[in-house]
Amino acid sequence: MAGSPDPSRVVGDKYEIERHLATGGMGELYVARHLLTTQRVALKVLDRRLARSEATLERFLREVRLGARIGHPGIVQVYDAGLHATPDGPVPYLAMELLQGANMAERVYAGGVTQGQCVDWIVSALDPLAAAHAKDVVHRDLKPENLFLERTADGGERVRLLDLGIARDSNEATKATLEGQCLGTVYYMAPEQSIDARFSRPVSDVWSLGAMLYQVVVGRFPFDGDTIAAVLLRACREPHLPVVDLAPHVDPRLAALIDRCLSKDAVERPADAGELRAQLTALLALPEVRAPLDAEPVATWTFTPVAAPEPPRENPFAARLASEVASLPTPPPSQIPQPTTAPEVSLTPSAPSQSGVRAAAPNATETAPLPAPAPRRALPAVLLAVLALAAVAALALRLRPSPSPVVNAAPTVTPAPAQPTVVETPAQPTVVEAPAQPTVVETPAQPTVVE
Repeated sequence: MAGSPDPSRVVGDKYEIERHLATGGMGELYVARHLLTTQRVALKVLDRRLARSEATLERFLREVRLGARIGHPGIVQVYDAGLHATPDGPVPYLAMELLQGANMAERVYAGGVTQGQCVDWIVSALDPLAAAHAKDVVHRDLKPENLFLERTADGGERVRLLDLGIARDSNEATKATLEGQCLGTVYYMAPEQSIDARFSRPVSDVWSLGAMLYQVVVGRFPFDGDTIAAVLLRACREPHLPVVDLAPHVDPRLAALIDRCLSKDAVERPADAGELRAQLTALLALPEVRAPLDAEPVATWTFTPVAAPEPPRENPFAARLASEVASLPTPPPSQIPQPTTAPEVSLTPSAPSQSGVRAAAPNATETAPLPAPAPRRALPAVLLAVLALAAVAALALRLRPSPSPVVNAAPTVTPAPAQPTVVETPAQPTVVEAPAQPTVVETPAQPTVVE
């Protein structure tokens, strides 16, 4: 051994991590070395957040049991499993074969692959899958990323089936799959599996293989959409476009077999991987079926590999902000009042009063070193400055001369003289009194007519 291992990079007191390999849906994958045997392995460590879920933990450990139970060389062998102690609790890990090569999606995306090669890889994957179906094990997550093309010592390739983590064993009644839960990858998920993962059967894996064959020879997914829900709804309700309509170079017999694999009615599909393997092998033995596939390249755009997220790193902006806050000038303690710590002391016992004083002790030790003392002493000075600005603003508002005329002018806006005009209007009846006088004068004028 070259030297003492770094304790921070040792998992389970057995494996020293050499480098990060990939990020999966359940955790991280590393290249590690056994401390005693020096054997290099692929070390899968479950995400510590998922380790708290009993169902997730059951799926993770199921990969150990099912791989040993199936016992096929096409399935990746699991060497060891255990629990790694962390401050947040134990985290499960698996030590598996370290394979050399690439998965099917990566190979296709690199270019230069024919449809005939891809179909051969899928047929090769049917061997370990048929062994799993014979033991009543359903994979439930078949996709190009889980078909690994391993480089052998003689320079050849061997297809290995990856990731039995969400596989279903029909003989085991566990709670790892809840009612109504959807497990799998959306583009390759059978309709019955998208409704409830417990409905998965070997014919569900056949549907996934049919989606992969469709993707290879047609150059698109059988069902697509802008959202996961849209893809699943179309897979459950709408028929797919027949292969012969989109890929006229494919022999009608092979096109009909792919269409049957994608049937909504599970009875119309091949029963399991063994039956599909027999039918595909018979068709590919015919030159008129094989030749067009060998002449056509695979469209690579649907095989774009998803970049795995990098391991979490320290945020440089947060570190810079913390350093700048810590470097702020702080007034001497004699010039500003010190903050009272009584509220913090009184609040601390109030929270444990519901869950117990002993449970509050670890929280106190964890949160104590986080705040820096300098920014806390600067808080009163900031508050005093804000209060001073508020006082200056209030004084300026009082000394402004403009508000008083505006207030006095408000009554003038109310039309005081407008009320006299209303009163003068009924005063005009003086005009009515004027014609009333002539009527009095004309009355005595009548006697002159009598003469």
